[in-house]
Amino acid sequence: MVPYNKDKPIQPVFSQWAGGGGLNAAVVLHQGGNATFTNLDEIRGKIVIRCSKSVDVSSIAVKLEGESRTRLMSPGGVNGEKPRPQLEYHKILYRVQTVFPPPDMAEGRGSKAAYTIPAGEHEYPFRFKIPFNNSCASDRSQVAAGISISGSGLELTKPPSHHVKKTLPPTLSGFPGEAEIRYYVKATVQRNSWWQENTRTQTPFTFLPLEPPRPPPTGSEVYARQNHAFNVVETGPEPTRSWMKGRLGAKKEPAAVQATSEAPVVSVDARLPEPALLTCNQEIPLRIIVKRFSGCSHVIYLQSLQISLVALTKIRAHDAHRTEATSWIIMSKSSMGVVIGSQADAAGAEAVIDDRLWRGVTLPNTVAPSFETCNIARSYQLDIKVGLSYPAGVSEVRNEDIPQGGWQRVKAHFLRYGS
Repeated sequence: MVPYNKDKPIQPVFSQWAGGGGLNAAVVLHQGGNATFTNLDEIRGKIVIRCSKSVDVSSIAVKLEGESRTRLMSPGGVNGEKPRPQLEYHKILYRVQTVFPPPDMAEGRGSKAAYTIPAGEHEYPFRFKIPFNNSCASDRSQVAAGISISGSGLELTKPPSHHVKKTLPPTLSGFPGEAEIRYYVKATVQRNSWWQENTRTQTPFTFLPLEPPRPPPTGSEVYARQNHAFNVVETGPEPTRSWMKGRLGAKKEPAAVQATSEAPVVSVDARLPEPALLTCNQEIPLRIIVKRFSGCSHVIYLQSLQISLVALTKIRAHDAHRTEATSWIIMSKSSMGVVIGSQADAAGAEAVIDDRLWRGVTLPNTVAPSFETCNIARSYQLDIKVGLSYPAGVSEVRNEDIPQGGWQRVKAHFLRYGS
């Protein structure tokens, strides 16, 4: 579970006061504004009602809600139809608790009964226990169509047709107007008269799911591999130039670039223990191995190294799909000139790059864990860029620069919690 800082005094969090007509309401969370909740945690608080005069109400209800919203533009039709916004909405968490009237007072009275709250300030405590899995797949009352208002006008939210039952996803932001996952504690004071507007207030909170049980280590490794052949720059004779072209500062023709049998051929492996699990606030259990395929006598140098964490967020809104990529540079070094292996290494020799280059560098603690919910999924990969050189030329192994074969990123499951 997410550890709370119990050494500091907890300050209750008030939502903004809402209401009118002599009645105002606010939600107060006892855990404080910086608290982060996880599965099976208990959220405690109270609803504070302030009345400038006595008012009649039907009930006061508190709701624990989580919602996952996506909005994407649909592809254009084959007959020239214009793209239209597609909205998908899932109520992934929904719990309701009536804090007023109490059961003994409401017993024997109808749902339209009125209860008088005198002037003054009144408090109604509540508590919820956060479940483990989402509930939208089983709660059909939460999948009705609705209308949303945006800058382009009214937009219809169709009932979703796809649900998954998984662990509740974490709070997610960073894609404004496109995708978000939010959690709230909401309160509704239902007025007795139809001409009086109900008072509503809410306060958001941050949710991060429990880490699932870790599978036992297998002793093997997952890896991404890229083969690479160096090019040799051979300087040929200087081209003949006229006196006038020399005066005008004509540039020399570039020297011919051709591969020779003496150029090194190597492969670079990036390896993680299987299963590949990354944890925030902890180091990356990465191994980088360089293997020679040719037995040339040249020394190979490690010139640059960059390790990035890449988040792939798959967003779906009915028939529209999109994948957003976000990256964080974990470490980056250049102009190192570190010798890899030995000049006498034969073909097939492997050299492990010293992990002290990235040891002590931890993963960021502000990143959401891997998850999958009905319309949003998050996965992670490691992107490793290795720059190698040898005395006769320079080459950089980069996934975007070598399309043949494709330098594959190392896929990993990212866990939010760390010691």
